Amino acid sequence: MKPNDALDVSGHLQIYKIYKDGTEEKVFDDHNLITSGMGVGLSMLFAGQGSSIEDFQIRYFQIGTGAGTTNNPDYKTFKLVTPIPDTDAGRRQYGYVPNSSHPRMNSNGGGASDELFILIPDNAIKKSSPTSVTYVLYLTEQAVMTTDINEIGLFMNNPLSTLLGDQNKRSPLVAYREFTSLAKTEQYSLVFKWKLSF
Repeated sequence: MKPNDALDVSGHLQIYKIYKDGTEEKVFDDHNLITSGMGVGLSMLFAGQGSSIEDFQIRYFQIGTGAGTTNNPDYKTFKLVTPIPDTDAGRRQYGYVPNSSHPRMNSNGGGASDELFILIPDNAIKKSSPTSVTYVLYLTEQAVMTTDINEIGLFMNNPLSTLLGDQNKRSPLVAYREFTSLAKTEQYSLVFKWKLSF
């Protein structure tokens, strides 16, 4: 049995193009992959290991360009294949939205090098039922990617905070999805509606 089977967590991702004239085009609609990082985070939560509930909130996402270049992802996936880089050029691609530079959690719980994470604001997190939450992730027209994008991931804030002490946070990947490659241009905004059910 996979760790997340016992937790009974599932997710679904929809992607929309929103054009300047207000028209919408759905370009993706499918289930996502819940990764073992969700199991790590929820285990720590149930064990009372965090310093605050904020440690266990899903507060970041990343967009990437490398899907399909490695083996098929499974629940052990712990990173995007090729996330947008943690550079000034990378921040420009996202359109200078609120972001954070800190390590991602590796498969062994250790910290990777700093990566660029986009903050999910409070108003983008909606309780959609007693047991589900929807994250509405938005890339404005100003977000212009230099390469076609084809992967996205959600990250928990810092579930190992108590164990790490004063060390940098480590955000684990908790949900992942590859999608058909998109050229993100200034002609449209992209909206990712990601529903997680617990």
